[in-house]
Amino acid sequence: MESTSTIPLVFARRGEVVETVHRGAIALVDSVGDLVASAGDPDAVFYLRSSAKPLQAVAAAEAGGFDRHPRFTDAQIALAAASHTGEAAHVAEVDAMLAKMGLTENDLICEPAYSMYPPRRDEMVRKGQPPTRRHHNCSGKHCAMLAAALANREPTDTYWQPDHPHQRRIRQLIAEMSDWPVERMPVGVDGCGVPVHALPLRNAALAYARMADPSPLPPERRIGCRRVTAAMIAYPYLVGGSERFDTAVIALGGGRWFCKGGALGYWAAGVFPSADNETALGIALKIEDGSHAAACQAAVEVLVQLGLLDEAERARLGAWHHIAVRSPQGEIVGISRPEFELKFVE
Repeated sequence: MESTSTIPLVFARRGEVVETVHRGAIALVDSVGDLVASAGDPDAVFYLRSSAKPLQAVAAAEAGGFDRHPRFTDAQIALAAASHTGEAAHVAEVDAMLAKMGLTENDLICEPAYSMYPPRRDEMVRKGQPPTRRHHNCSGKHCAMLAAALANREPTDTYWQPDHPHQRRIRQLIAEMSDWPVERMPVGVDGCGVPVHALPLRNAALAYARMADPSPLPPERRIGCRRVTAAMIAYPYLVGGSERFDTAVIALGGGRWFCKGGALGYWAAGVFPSADNETALGIALKIEDGSHAAACQAAVEVLVQLGLLDEAERARLGAWHHIAVRSPQGEIVGISRPEFELKFVE
């Protein structure tokens, strides 16, 4: 049955024939909670997946996890919000976080993994280096959860279970930031084993807008939001890694926005208030078939339609925006590109 909540967003053509269509939905919300624009159904419900990581990092900050002695650095806070590629700099920060807590990688419940960056992965295989939990893209998030548990003298061996006090804190924070009641929030198991929450896109976008402008929030949450977003902006490489979309977009923004993608075609961003836009803006989108490439293409198109990218910046993200379809000989035989118009609320 065809979904009524999603619309065609990205089309791939080979020659003159449309070969693939990626459907999805998009919501743009300001920090007051008003819908600014949409494509498809802004109330479609999807799991946040790793786009929840900045919010989960705020929960760790609010719980005191980053301020145990010795404190986590801004680089380590960025890693708490990351889906990192397991390159040397990422693993070094994970090691430092574990050392500060007096823990080892055996305290992490994420699975052993190779680096997600192909050259580094190939190097590990070539040298006979085994996969480790430290290399898992979610290891920074798991360290932050452990730090929050330790700061509150809570069990660390069950930090990942839905009824753990810190997982309850995360769930409550997401509910409050998104204006979506806990009792209406589906909870599943994410790819790394911790709880994952589902929200309407509109509400996920609101949570990101509030992170971008936390000034009306209670003091501890306001400070937590600012610490996490500032760390992500200061260390975009640690949020992703080499050739990663979020790293490129955050770095390009130069402090204008932060963003975080999630598995299976989810992406969210918070645009900070500016002279041109007094109100912060949150963006949440989901590609229905789970295509990461299509999510990146749609994300760039949203930034373009918002007028946030000049020609040079648009060109720098071109490899993620319009993707050439090539023959085995390297000839361009088609193009994949977003083809939608945001519907702005008047």
